[in-house]
Amino acid sequence: MVVTERLRKNCDISSGKHRSAWARILAVLAGLAFAIAVITGASALQVNAETGSVSDLGGHFTSEELQQLNSECADFSEAHGFEVFILTVMDDTVGGDSDSDNISYIEDYADSHYADEGAVGLLINMESRYYYIDVSGNVPLNVYTDSRQEVMQNDVEEELSQFDVAAAAEVFISDADEYATESEQYDDTSQYYDYQSELEGQQAYDASTFILPAIIAAVVAVIVLVSQLSRHHEKKIARDASGYVVPGSVDMTVHQDIFMNQYVTRVPINTDHDDGPHGGHHGGGTSVHMSSGGHAHSGGGGHF
Repeated sequence: MVVTERLRKNCDISSGKHRSAWARILAVLAGLAFAIAVITGASALQVNAETGSVSDLGGHFTSEELQQLNSECADFSEAHGFEVFILTVMDDTVGGDSDSDNISYIEDYADSHYADEGAVGLLINMESRYYYIDVSGNVPLNVYTDSRQEVMQNDVEEELSQFDVAAAAEVFISDADEYATESEQYDDTSQYYDYQSELEGQQAYDASTFILPAIIAAVVAVIVLVSQLSRHHEKKIARDASGYVVPGSVDMTVHQDIFMNQYVTRVPINTDHDDGPHGGHHGGGTSVHMSSGGHAHSGGGGHF
């Protein structure tokens, strides 16, 4: 009886130890599950800010606003065949606080995401109090002329001056949709101007007009050098060039930097109607330039 009682006690102790061990294991697993849930939730929030047609890295939209804006952008794409997108950024996002940093960021973004179909996009940097509307792709460049872009910029800037980022995004999408719809109703798309080919041809022409004179100048310089060397081959070449330079003989009075990386092309777009949005702003052309990625872009913005 004594032995049996001891065995029973030992079994009870062993069972208690097993239960305690299992309890510790379950507690550890529960902690891991909680940590994974927290990490996954944070990642989901970050992904939610960066996916779709609205990238809210500036953190200005609620989840409901993000959902609504992305839905409107999707409807726009389905209706018109090109994209509309919105970026909210900070100075660190674009790599600086200058206007050119913001412009380069949205142009590179459009080139990497919408190079095939083209797009109209809005960048908002509340840290720098700067916004920029970018247009790329042949169809958008014909739809959003300079005059239409000006109207869109005024509407966006009016909302941003009240620090209402969501309202600025809404009015931007609304204006973009109205102008795209109007163009589909009245424009002959077969007559749309090919801005991309125009810029590429202009660049090729400028390169040829620069390279050919450079080659000719190099050939002439070589001929002159050979001629001089042949005439003076018996003379000893001086190691010090100061003897050949007369003091005061060289006086640089004019210095000019030539910027050769931007081209502006304006073409008229005929129209027979006046009933566009905001009273009608259809006529005129689009000022375009080449982005660093080699794509035709137009756009404008400013501080608010």
